[in-house]
Amino acid sequence: MDLAISLLILVALTLIFDFLKLPLILAYLISGLVSSYFMELDKDILEIVNESAIAFLLFFIGFEFSFNKIRKFINKKLINFLMTFIIFTLVGFLLGFVISKSFKDAFLLGIVLYAASSLIVIKILQNTGRLANPETPYIMIALIIEDIIVPISFGFLLGSFTLISILNVLLITLAVWLNYKFRNVIKEITGYLVSLKKEVFLIFIVSLIIVSILILSSPVGAFVIGILISDTYEKFFEKELSSIREVIFISFFFAFGYTLRTILLTFSPMHLLIAFILFIITPLLQYFYFYNVLGPREIIRAILSKLPRGEFSIYATHLMANEELKTIAFLYIIISVMIGSLVSHYSRKI
Repeated sequence: MDLAISLLILVALTLIFDFLKLPLILAYLISGLVSSYFMELDKDILEIVNESAIAFLLFFIGFEFSFNKIRKFINKKLINFLMTFIIFTLVGFLLGFVISKSFKDAFLLGIVLYAASSLIVIKILQNTGRLANPETPYIMIALIIEDIIVPISFGFLLGSFTLISILNVLLITLAVWLNYKFRNVIKEITGYLVSLKKEVFLIFIVSLIIVSILILSSPVGAFVIGILISDTYEKFFEKELSSIREVIFISFFFAFGYTLRTILLTFSPMHLLIAFILFIITPLLQYFYFYNVLGPREIIRAILSKLPRGEFSIYATHLMANEELKTIAFLYIIISVMIGSLVSHYSRKI
């Protein structure tokens, strides 16, 4: 019964937010938050949702990986993107280390600040009809760069800077090399999978992703699988797996909304102040992405469009051990999703 009520709330809020032309991500978050007051979900279930969502997200990101895109990055001010990554990581690391005294937690805060939500930003760009805007290609490139750097960073962090870290990165490198060297062979194998019945194909792909997660004990395995079969049958994969991606997207942010109640009950005014200051300086740090590339108005629209943090930031926060730093990071994400999504949505008017 509780689940049925939660679904009704989700549907109702989604319809209302869609009618008001507001970001639907807010409907998913609020639905999860409201549901937390009358529905009990096991922590293990929430953990499974988070791990599964990140794994499938990494698979899709790996699948969209290609050398042609990398060549385009090199021709479009790659130094801007690297400089932005270093600045965000440095700011996050310094603050994170002062609070947690942990190198791992400090690096994780850097990722929380650095990685915009591709899922949220792209949906807002699509819904507001801005895909043809002059700043949009550079926003997309910035998101793709982040989607490449962050999984590699997770490869290090999930191994706690041990041999496992090196193994994760080596596997990613190996997947890139195999895709480049044996692309035709991989395409033939993928073609056989594509020729199977839809149900068999979906079961095989989902099982392969789950097995890779279990073997490596991290979602980085899904990223490796995605890279291996990238640049093959893109339209087919997009068509057959798009509905799964949407369900995962909704479930992930609903689950995040569900956890907000605990955070809202435990934070202090100082935590909120620090999180808000981090949100305020985010657009200033993102300026380096688009410096000397776009005009003043395009830069402002691009910076504001990339404010929302989401999937990677949430997962990085879950990996933190220090509770105080975790609270600050979650508050930062909440502010960036709720306020950042609205700012991103209406930045088209600039």
